[in-house]
Amino acid sequence: MVSKLSLVVPYVRKYKGEFVQGVVTLVLASSCSAAIPFLIKNAVDALQVGLRTRLLHIIGLASLLACAQAFLRWRSRMKILNSAREIEYELRRDFYTHIISLPYSFFKEHHRGDLIARVMNDIINVRMMVGMSILHFSSTVATTLLSLIMMIRINALIAVLAILPLCLLFVLVRGYMEKLHTIFKDVQDTYGRLSKGANEVLNGIRLVKNYLLHSEEQRRFEALNREYMEKNLASTRLWGIIFPAIGFLGGMGTLVVMWVGGYFLMYGKITLGDFIALNAYYTMLMWPVVALAWIMNLYQRGVASLKRLEEIRAYQVESELGANPEHLKGHVEFSHVSVTKGERRILNDVSFAAMPGEKLLLIGPTGSGKTTVLNLILGLENGSEGAIRIDGLNADLLSPSARRGRIATVPQEPFLYSLPIRENIFSDDLVQTIINTVGLQEEIDRFEQKLETVVGERGVMLSGGQKQRLTIARALAAKPDILLLDDPFTHVDGYTEHLIWERIWPLIKGLTVIITSTRPVPIIYVDRVAVLSEGSVIEEGNPTELLARSHYMKLLYEVKAARG
Repeated sequence: MVSKLSLVVPYVRKYKGEFVQGVVTLVLASSCSAAIPFLIKNAVDALQVGLRTRLLHIIGLASLLACAQAFLRWRSRMKILNSAREIEYELRRDFYTHIISLPYSFFKEHHRGDLIARVMNDIINVRMMVGMSILHFSSTVATTLLSLIMMIRINALIAVLAILPLCLLFVLVRGYMEKLHTIFKDVQDTYGRLSKGANEVLNGIRLVKNYLLHSEEQRRFEALNREYMEKNLASTRLWGIIFPAIGFLGGMGTLVVMWVGGYFLMYGKITLGDFIALNAYYTMLMWPVVALAWIMNLYQRGVASLKRLEEIRAYQVESELGANPEHLKGHVEFSHVSVTKGERRILNDVSFAAMPGEKLLLIGPTGSGKTTVLNLILGLENGSEGAIRIDGLNADLLSPSARRGRIATVPQEPFLYSLPIRENIFSDDLVQTIINTVGLQEEIDRFEQKLETVVGERGVMLSGGQKQRLTIARALAAKPDILLLDDPFTHVDGYTEHLIWERIWPLIKGLTVIITSTRPVPIIYVDRVAVLSEGSVIEEGNPTELLARSHYMKLLYEVKAARG
C-alpha cells in the first residue's frame, strides 16, 4: 500500500505533527462520546432505584462531555483538514512546476486539457483521500474499539454476537477493493478526455463557428459526456451493492442486540440501563462501518488519481546543468545535422553557419524543416544527429536557461497572455520606444487604456498583424544576443513589413539574426541566404548572387514583384 502512496507520503510526513495532534484530539472526542451512553445507563439504573439526586450530577457530567466532544471534534478537523489543504496546495504547486520544467517534446504528446484535469481534479481527489481518510479512519478505529470494549464490559456474549454480521461486511468490502480501483481509474481517464475535448473546442471556437460545426462538436462532446456518465454509473452500481449490504448487515446486528438483549433483560441478566447502553453503543458502532465504506471509496479514487499524477512525474525534467555565459557572441553552426521522427526525415545532413552579427535567411517551401532548425538552436527539439555549436561550444553543453535567456524567438503563431499590452512585453525598459519601433504606437493610442489594455485570451482583442508585432516587441525587449524570426510577417502587409525592418534595424544591427520565411524578405537586410528543400540545404550564398542563380529564390521574388 505504501508504494501506491509514495508520491504523497513526503507531504504527509511534513505535516505529521498536525496529523498526530488531530488524531489525538479525535481519540479524546471518541472517548467523550463513548462515556455518554455509560452515563445514560447509570442514570436509568439510578432512576429505577429512586436515586434522583444522582441523576442531576450525571446529566451535568454528560453535558460537559458533549461540549468537550464538540470542541475536540472541531479541533481535530481544523488540524487534519487544514493540513490536507496545505498538502493539496504544495502538491499542485510542485506538480505544476514539474510540468513546466518538462521538455518541449512532452507537450507534443500530451494534450493540455488532460493535464489540466490532472492538475485540478486528480489533486483534489488526493486531498480528499489524505484528509478524510485520516480523519474518518482515526475516528472509526477509536469509536469501534471503545464501543466494543464498553459492550463487552456490559455483556460479552451480546457484543460478540452483534459484531459477527459486521465481520462479513469486511469480507465483502475487501472483495470489491480491486474492482473499485479499476473503475475509478477509468472515471479519471475519461474525465481527462472530456476536459481535452472541451478545451479543443473552446480554443477553436472561431473555426467551429466559421464552418458551422456546432452539431458535429455537440455530438462529439455528447459521446464523451455519455462515456463519462457511464463510467460513473458503473461506480454507482457497485456502490448500489455495497451500501444496501452495509444496511442489511447493520440491521442484522441491531436485531441481535434487540433480540438477545431483550431476552437477557426479561430474565434479569442485564438491567434496563445495560439494554439501552448496548443499543447506543451498537448505534455508535454502525457509523464507523458506514464511514469505512466511504473511506474505501475515497482511498480508491485517491490511488487512481495518484497513479495518473505519477505517470507525469515519471517524465524527466530538463537538466539545468551546463555552461551559463553572461553573453553569447552569436556564432551558430550546424554540422551534418539530421532529425528523424518515426519514419520521416525532418532534416537531412544540414550544415551552415551564422557568424556573429550576421543576418541569415532560411527560405524554403512549407515543411522543409525551417522551424525545426530554430527549435534545435533553442534546445526545444531533441534526438538530433550531428553537431550544433554556439560560440564554438556544443549546444548541449550550454544550460537551457543560458540558451533561451540569451536567444529570443518570434514564433510563427504569436501567443499572448490575457494581460495588459505592457505586461505581454515582459519588460518595462524602453517599452515606449520598442512599441513605436514595431509600428504599434498609433494603434495602441486608439485604445482607451493605451498600454494597460487587456488583450484577452490569446490576444483575441488584437488583429493577427498586431499580435505578431507585439511578439516582435517582446523579443526585442529581451535584449538578446541572438534573434530567431520564424516567418514573423505572415500577418503583416508588405508596406508595414518594410517599415518595421527600417525601424528595428538600429536595434538588431549588431545581433546575429536567423530568419525563416516562405515569402520574400528585403535582401538589403540579409547577409546570406540558405535554401532548404525536403530537409536539406540545397543552395547557400550571398542574396544578390543567389537571386541570380537560384531557381527557387528567383521564382519567389519574381512572384512578389508580379503581385506588387
